Amino acid sequence: MKKLEGLFGLKLGEVFDETNFEVTKKELVEEEYDIDIDLPPNPNLIFTNYGVSCEKKDMKIKRIYAYTLSPMAIDDVMELYEDLTNFFIETYLISYAIFYYKLFQSMHTYEFVPYDSKIIPFRRDYGNFVHPNEPSKELNFTIFGKSDYYKQIEIYLALKEDEPNIPELAKIYQEEDLKAYDTGKGYDIDVTGL
Repeated sequence: MKKLEGLFGLKLGEVFDETNFEVTKKELVEEEYDIDIDLPPNPNLIFTNYGVSCEKKDMKIKRIYAYTLSPMAIDDVMELYEDLTNFFIETYLISYAIFYYKLFQSMHTYEFVPYDSKIIPFRRDYGNFVHPNEPSKELNFTIFGKSDYYKQIEIYLALKEDEPNIPELAKIYQEEDLKAYDTGKGYDIDVTGL
């Protein structure tokens, strides 16, 4: 069973040692550092502007993020977004219950709830049945850009935090929802570090 522990060779919950990276920007926001790095251990050809958010007190990684290289035509961005989400669902559905929340037209959130023998993913109170030794993760894709025709994708992975306003659940993925991420479009996507 493959676990979703991190992205680009960086792991959630690990201590971030900035001496091992070329730090391009470091900013303290409330009690967390937002740190941009030049390259992670496993860079991906699709992404750039890698970064992490760490707790100030112990420098443990709370979020890992990156942006696509440059603005692309909106149709290409949507195809890439679909391929990336299909890759994550295909790779991790055996190990997690995957919940999808569409927050806005441009922001898509996937919650990866680790399976436990007691988990009942279709119940609204599924959080009470989550694996006790592994927290849920939240994978977000945000499509952004000033132009209506050219956009980028931000991807970030974080440990799931309790939210006072839980968005409306749009979908719970099941085996029949599996789609191959290489959809026969004539290209392969780079999945290094994902």
